[in-house]
Order: sequence, then C-alpha cells, then structure tokens
Amino acid sequence: MILPSRRRIMAAALLAPAGVRAQQPPQAASPLSKPILIEARAADIRLRAEPKPLTAALTYNGASPGPTFRVKQGEQAVIRLTNKLQEETSIHWYGMNIGNKADGVAGLTEAALPAGASRDVTFAARDAGAYLYQPCVPGRTADQIERGLYGALIVEERQPPEADLDVAVVIDDWRLDDQSAYVPAGASQPGDLPRLGNVLTVNGSAKAAEATVPTGGRARLRLFNACGARILTIRFAGVPATIVAMDGQPSSSAFQPKGAGAIMTPGGRIELMIDLPGEPGQQFSVLAELSAEVSVPLVILKSDGPRRAALPPIAPLPPNPLPDRLDLARAQRVDLTIEGGPQSGGKPAPWTLNRRTGPVFAGDPFFRAKRGATVVLSFHNKTTIPQAMRLHGHHGRLLFAFDDGYDPFWIDTTLVQQGRTARLAFVADNPGKWALRSAMAELFDAGLGGWFEVA
Repeated sequence: MILPSRRRIMAAALLAPAGVRAQQPPQAASPLSKPILIEARAADIRLRAEPKPLTAALTYNGASPGPTFRVKQGEQAVIRLTNKLQEETSIHWYGMNIGNKADGVAGLTEAALPAGASRDVTFAARDAGAYLYQPCVPGRTADQIERGLYGALIVEERQPPEADLDVAVVIDDWRLDDQSAYVPAGASQPGDLPRLGNVLTVNGSAKAAEATVPTGGRARLRLFNACGARILTIRFAGVPATIVAMDGQPSSSAFQPKGAGAIMTPGGRIELMIDLPGEPGQQFSVLAELSAEVSVPLVILKSDGPRRAALPPIAPLPPNPLPDRLDLARAQRVDLTIEGGPQSGGKPAPWTLNRRTGPVFAGDPFFRAKRGATVVLSFHNKTTIPQAMRLHGHHGRLLFAFDDGYDPFWIDTTLVQQGRTARLAFVADNPGKWALRSAMAELFDAGLGGWFEVA
C-alpha cells in the first residue's frame, strides 16, 4: 500500500499518541531434533503486484520477512546462520531474554559474522512469546533491516490457549521508487532524522492480509513492527480485540485497549485475541493510522461456515518466569538523557545518549548492576521527536509518575515523547554485557546507545 509523502506524515508517524524470577520453576531445556537453518542472502522479491518489477532485497532464506520459525517453550534452539551477503552481519533475537553470548550484538556480545562464514547459535527458549530476528551491527543495522533482513520467531506455550487461527503479522515500511527499487539512504549528516518508508507491507506484500475464521471462532494475531523507525498507531475495527501480551510477555490481565487501538514502537510486538460473533459474514480489521485523515488496513478477518462450539472466555496467558516484585525503595537509579537532531536556529546536532560520542559500544558501561538488583532507568528526551529506547536481555515495567504503580504489562522498548521523561523499572537478573540503545535503527547506527553490565 502506497503511503503519503514524508512531509505530510512525518509528525503523525512519529508522534503516535525486585526480586528473582519466581513465577515458574526453572525447567531443563529439551533439545531440538535438528538445527534451524537461516541463510542471509540477496534476492529479488515481490512487494508490489504486477506489473511492478521485483525489488532487489536482502533476505533470510530468500524471503522478506524471513520464515516464521516456531519452537516450544523449554526447547533448546539451535540456529545455524550462513552469511551469503557481500558484507558482515549478525542475528539478534529482539526481545528474547536469553544468555548473553547468544544475543547477537556485534561489537559487544560477539564479533560480526564475515561474508561467506557460518555460525551456530544456541539458546534455551525460556519465555513463550513473539520475537523478531534481525541484524544488530553498528553502522549497518538500518541498511540491512530496511532492505529486508528480519523475520518472526514464535515460542509457543507448553499448552497454548485454544484458537482457530494463530498467525504472525509482520509489518514494515519500505522506501521504494516508482520501479520498486529500494532507495538507499545516501550520505547522512549527524543529527539527520530517521527515514520513513513510503510503501507499507504486511508479511511481504503491499496489501492487507486476509483470513477466514469459523463463525463464532477465535483468532490469535501476533503483530510485529519490523519498521526501522516508524512508530505505528494501530486501530481495531469491527469487534473488540483483547490484548494478551506485549513485547513477548503476557499481560498481568487480558484487556481491551482504550480507544480501540495501541502504539507499537520499532521492534514492538502485540498479541491479540479476537472472538468473531456467531453470525457468518462478521468482520474484524487491524488498521495503521497514519494521520487523522489516513488509515490503511493491515489485516482483515471474516467469519464464515457453520458455527463452532462455544469457547471459554479469553483468559490471561500463563506467565513467564519474570520477577515477582520490584524493590523500588532500594532501586539503583540511572538517568539517561537523549539529545540530538534538529535544533532551533541551527544545524542538527549529533544523536547522543548522556552526550557520549564515538563507537556506540566503546568505553565504560552506563552503569553496572549487581545481579538481582532492581534498576530504574529514567529516559529524558531532550529532542524534538519521540524516541524508542531498547533494553536488551530484560523486560521492565513502565512506572507511573510517583512510583505508585505501573502498567499491567512488561516491555523491552520504552516510548519517550519529546520533552518528556519515562521511567522503566527492571530486575537485573541476566548476567552479561547488554546493549541499551535506540530502537530506531538509523539513530542506533548514528551512535544513540551504549551498554550496561550485570554481574
């Protein structure tokens, strides 16, 4: 679907409105029968319908998005990445709380994978949920993601809730010319705004995804924002939608969002349950709101066929083994100031976090935390656009203004509106050196990020 011009929608797209892990006892991981094979390679793919030409892209296994892989909670996942690109790359598991060595962050947890090389990655799929896989190579991340390197990974519950349809919906925006060729960013200057695409795709197609659900049936939609910079405003229409998970983690309670919509940061995931009414021909739609006047459909569900047997009410998903409490009274508190971008009366300033410049993972960590300690991150956005800040290896709770509560869901990416402060509390229970960075790939490549250590 073709989007309005950047000038028209830039503001709308970016201004979208302690303890230990104790909820489930640890269980030994079960080995997979064979490794998952992932090959990063260039390929021509069809994003637009004929007669438009194919698009030269970077792909996983010849497709963008790459294959949606499913593993069971508790399995030991073995992935073999082969790099057939003409440049180095890596594979990062966006949102997964896994061992540090498997996080796939080049320059911090591993060296980048050279062209022509292969690497095996092993991790325990501890948390059921929806995750992205994509490269994380400082200086190359945005170009590789924007040219198609991403895919969905689903870790299924040991006993998944009943649903007639369970589908991944991967949303991206591509920057294409009239002949469907990818438009590279070109030479960038410090402080440049992140680019937005002009063609919105759903599971690799520039049209809405459509599916049929039995009359009176239930659908589980797993939405993934694979855009490099776009903050998606998602709206629901037709019948109520119930959010059961955010950023790969079950909500404390299943809930219907206010205003029949939700916000998705780059890399964000939302899982929905939708009950279609008991009459054939009923419809549910997911739309992307690009401005007050422009919305485009992403998913269309229709009910058809004989009425299925009645289902029990939608219930919260089984919790993953996240911390059962946050010790805010004794929390380690860290201030992180985001600066850069357009300046009033002057040229743009470089993007920085706590005014650090140079290679993003060089130098000392922003902070060191003792394993098991509660940490509160205060993100102060001094820029003119909303920012999305990504916490690796952990999930946290978005705190209310006076530490008197938090939202009923866990997140790994924090949305910080311009001129505002947002605070994320988490338990630093995953040892290692972890990235703390912009979720907007171009800003990360430009230096907006750093790292912290848990020991």
